[in-house]
Amino acid sequence: MNSSLRLAISGLGLVGKRHADAIAQVQGVELAAAVDPQESGRMAARERGVDCFETIDALLDSIEVDGVVLATPTPLHVDQASACVEHGCPVLVEKPIGTSSRKPMRWLHWPCRRGHRCSSDITDVTIP
Repeated sequence: MNSSLRLAISGLGLVGKRHADAIAQVQGVELAAAVDPQESGRMAARERGVDCFETIDALLDSIEVDGVVLATPTPLHVDQASACVEHGCPVLVEKPIGTSSRKPMRWLHWPCRRGHRCSSDITDVTIP
């Protein structure tokens, strides 16, 4: 029985790769899969030894993960986070959650009412 926490990342650009590198450093946590429609993202997934799916729905319909990190372009966040909640999968959304305050604010209350865990990441990173 595998007792690792299995996470997936949607978006393996600069920020997604940072999340993947962080996951690799934590004992008991593994990167189980990725989502990225771009060849560069698929290559990053192959380098990390995980399957890469074209869409978040394809990932969630194909394998079971313990959580998803969304590191995709901002306009995709609310819809992808909603898909995770619909599948009962905890989700960490990179900031900002959305491109306007209206849709994200309505969305933020929805998962909690359904008993799901969702969070947004506000990372303080100093880049030389």
